[in-house]
Amino acid sequence: MHINKYFKQLNIEPIAEIDIREKCEFANRAAMVIVDKFYDLDYLKIVDIIQHTQMYTAKIPNNLSPVNYSYLDGILYISENLELDINNEFVLHEVIHRLQEYRNKKNKLLQLGLCDILETSIKGLALNEAAVQYIVKKVLNGENEIVEVYGMKIPTISKNYYPILTNLIEQMIFAVGENILVDSTLNSNNEFKYSAIDLMGESTYYEIQNNFDKIMDVKNQILKNENQTNVKENIDLIKRIYIETQHKILTSYFNKELKAVKDINQLKVFGDKLLKYRNLIGSDEGQALYDEYYKEMLNKIQEKEFSFQNRALIVVKENKIINVFNRIKNYIQKVIFQN
Repeated sequence: MHINKYFKQLNIEPIAEIDIREKCEFANRAAMVIVDKFYDLDYLKIVDIIQHTQMYTAKIPNNLSPVNYSYLDGILYISENLELDINNEFVLHEVIHRLQEYRNKKNKLLQLGLCDILETSIKGLALNEAAVQYIVKKVLNGENEIVEVYGMKIPTISKNYYPILTNLIEQMIFAVGENILVDSTLNSNNEFKYSAIDLMGESTYYEIQNNFDKIMDVKNQILKNENQTNVKENIDLIKRIYIETQHKILTSYFNKELKAVKDINQLKVFGDKLLKYRNLIGSDEGQALYDEYYKEMLNKIQEKEFSFQNRALIVVKENKIINVFNRIKNYIQKVIFQN
């Protein structure tokens, strides 16, 4: 009754269950496409999960996504006007949501990729949505491009859906690594979170996670605000949170990385990474903050380089002194043994 009431409120009306043969063919195509892009994933596991997922064609209102996966009843609802095609962005997004479910023996949902389902709250919902959309675009061979969002120019792999959040998740991937993100998102483990905490700090990670949620919440307020009141204030808020978040990712990661640099070669790699990161920065204000930070880091890089060079000179001098001492020592020993 609760499930029926829920979908009645959404105005989703199931029409007919999708044929088992069509579903099995779809499951194999889906697994093939996903594993082809991320070959470390388990093909048979993906096929098994999708094959055992109930799927219905349905009448879905225009204000909702044409594909919806319900965690309440484990059913994938697809619009009657849409084909069950894994190359469709909406279909693939909801399929990934199905794959990332983690439930206990009592079938209680505990985790959804990067999203923790707690007793009283849900943490990391927006972070998980960004990760899922990033994976969707990677599977569909999406390419990064610069798009204008709220007057900001932002490089993103997903220009139509979650462009701001996918840009931020790409900045986190730069630090943590794509393989770890994909593994944690699809297999619902905490490796991405733990790695990000190691690289940026625990308080920073949770601040970033909360900022993702804030951006999504404010964006939803804008979409729901039919009277367009407070829209400008909400847009300005999103822009501020976005710029603060990307600067937080940048500075927390590279500040910690610089401390770990031990020699000239690592310093060169560090400098190259810092320069490459500029391609991910969005908005003119964000670029200005990056340029300012880059200049500060250049001075620190030069100081470290000078320190490494001095240390190398000291080692060379010490080696020369040791060589001279060893020659004298050998000469004295030779004279003694001859006598």
